[in-house]
Amino acid sequence: MRCILKIVIAGAGEVGFNLARHLVENGYDVTLIDKDKDRIKYVNEHLDCFVVEGEVTNYELLKSINVDDASFFIAVTDSDEVNMISCLIVNSNFSVDTKIARVRNIDYHKINLFDKKIAGFDYLINPEVEAAKSIIRAVEYGAVSDIFVFDDTDIQLREVFVDDDVNIAGKTLETIRKKSNIPFVVAGIFNENNFLIPAGKYEVKRGDHLFVVGSRGDLDHLFSHIGLKRRKIKSVLIAGGGKIQRLVIDGLISKGREIIVIEKDYEKSKKLADMFPDILVLNSDISDESLLEEEDLNSKDLIITATDNDEINILSASYYKSIGVKRAIALIDKNNYLHMASGLGIDICISPKLSAVNAILKYIKRGNILNVYSIFNGKAEAIEFLLKPGTYLEGLKIKDCPIPKDSVIVAVNRDGKSYIPDGNFAFKSGDIVITFALKDAIKDIEELFVE
Repeated sequence: MRCILKIVIAGAGEVGFNLARHLVENGYDVTLIDKDKDRIKYVNEHLDCFVVEGEVTNYELLKSINVDDASFFIAVTDSDEVNMISCLIVNSNFSVDTKIARVRNIDYHKINLFDKKIAGFDYLINPEVEAAKSIIRAVEYGAVSDIFVFDDTDIQLREVFVDDDVNIAGKTLETIRKKSNIPFVVAGIFNENNFLIPAGKYEVKRGDHLFVVGSRGDLDHLFSHIGLKRRKIKSVLIAGGGKIQRLVIDGLISKGREIIVIEKDYEKSKKLADMFPDILVLNSDISDESLLEEEDLNSKDLIITATDNDEINILSASYYKSIGVKRAIALIDKNNYLHMASGLGIDICISPKLSAVNAILKYIKRGNILNVYSIFNGKAEAIEFLLKPGTYLEGLKIKDCPIPKDSVIVAVNRDGKSYIPDGNFAFKSGDIVITFALKDAIKDIEELFVE
């Protein structure tokens, strides 16, 4: 039986709220601190957790909520400095095992802040860095889907939105597997606000979000088979010139791609041009239609819309895709926009705040948990487990395991080789096991595998 961990979260913004909601739903004891009365009211109306109004750097407040009893202190306010100082206060005055700080300023990651005794935190999380990594990884795979990778394996989880480009609508999963002759599993399907783990007879519908698991090579072949052939991205159009865009440019430029950035702020444009002399920077607005004719922008392979405005990102990505740009990636912060954007032809939607939540979850759910991905804003979860020597699951076949309802074992990596297991597959110590579970089954699947 897993003991209930107490977690204190400083900051009730989007990251803090989404992290708290996810942890509360998974049975953790959560205390949330924020100085904003409106945020406190919102959290009280939507979450079943202990909420405290006040400054997160206030020693007396931290003492009053018994921070000493917490296993984790996670600072995710909108201020880097407040996050680091609150961790320092907790580290100096309380016996909390793990301190995590959200730090957005990339410059802080370049200085030596990693001495725990000095800095006061164990881990730094940067939402912009996490989002940039997701974008770069997606581009490397042709920007056809969002991609989740698992440590020390070639197993991947990819999301497929079934639109006119995908040729499997009206076919059952059994038929797709048989005709493709490719080993893969559809771990989950989201459609019309419902999430389910499908049986083989499920008939794929237009508008479905499929979460597909397999090895990297097998998924490449499957995507080509269903109409999502991987294309090499040679030309990239980027809207916006902020931190995420600079990180993305830095990650893509070494591959010799043509990169064009559109930034309406003159100073940002000038800074980008100075930093990256090999790219073209246009000091203009992404919505300026005259750009299309002057710069032939509709012929590009990919557009990445990453401005500070979700609505502009969605509309621009959708519009440019409709007039000829091959692929579109949009940065979206508001959770309720994520599903809608997929229906507008946008290939990949990335949320920096949800990327940060996933990064933090990886540190919270440690032990033999190697990786955690929250899917569709917490509606499901993909978890990577390592079976340690002496595991009670040694030799047990999957068909004999008490697999919780609404969860499934989707892949196993053994000695560097990946398997899509059937019921007769028997576990061995050292196996890396990938599971997929709907929200209500997450605690039960963890109980089965956590050691």
